[in-house]
Amino acid sequence: MAVGLMDRVVGTTIFVGDGTPEDQWTLPGAELVVDAGSADPRFGIMGAAALTLMAVAGNDPKAAQEGVSGAMKACRRTGLFDNPAYRLAALLNTASETLLLDQVVCMLCTPQLQHWAEWLCNAWSAITTFVDDQGSFQVRAGHRPRWIDLANESALERQVSGPANHLTLAFWVDDPGQDVAIGELDTAWLMARELMNQQIHQLVTAGRPVIQVRIPTLAPDAMAELSV
Repeated sequence: MAVGLMDRVVGTTIFVGDGTPEDQWTLPGAELVVDAGSADPRFGIMGAAALTLMAVAGNDPKAAQEGVSGAMKACRRTGLFDNPAYRLAALLNTASETLLLDQVVCMLCTPQLQHWAEWLCNAWSAITTFVDDQGSFQVRAGHRPRWIDLANESALERQVSGPANHLTLAFWVDDPGQDVAIGELDTAWLMARELMNQQIHQLVTAGRPVIQVRIPTLAPDAMAELSV
C-alpha cells in the first residue's frame, strides 16, 4: 500500500517498524521517522506536547506506555484486517480518491475529549502538511481536521447543510468517568447519547459519511492507543 501511495501522494511520510533498516520496512527514498507518529517532534505520540498535555489533564504519562505498546504492535501486523493503520489508510484513501472528501471533522460526545481533539488536529496537520512549489511561489498544503461538540448546534448545522466534502469521525466514550454521574436522578449522559445518535442520523440522511469510533474509557492507556 505504501509503495502504491508514494507514486500518487505528494509529501508522503512512511512510518517504519522500529526505525532501523534491519526491520525491512524502509522504502527507497522514503522519509524515515524514528519515533511513532513524530513527523513533527512537537506532536509525536510520546513527544513533549503530548506528555505535557497528559500531565496537565491529570494523567500519568507512564500509564500511557501500555496503550502505545499495544497499539504499535497491532499496527505492525501484516494482515490487512488485523492492522488498524492499514484500515485507516484504506478508509482515508477511498474518502479522498473515490468520494473526493478533502476534510475531516471530529464529533465529540464529551468536553473531556476537547484537549485530545486539539492535539489530534495539530498532529494530523503536522504529519500531512507539506510545501508545494508552484513556479515562483510556494503553497502550504495538507489536512487539518476540525472538531465540534454536542453543544455546538450551529456547527453541526453547517456540516449538514454546507459543502459535502467532509468525512465525520464521531467519537463516543462508553465510560466518561467524571464527566457526569449516571444515576436514577441524573440522565444527562443518557441524553447526550440520544443527542449524538440524532446528529449522526442527520448527517447520514444528508448524505454525509460518518465513521463511529467507540472508546471504552478515557483512561490514559486507552487514549494513547487511540492516538497511535
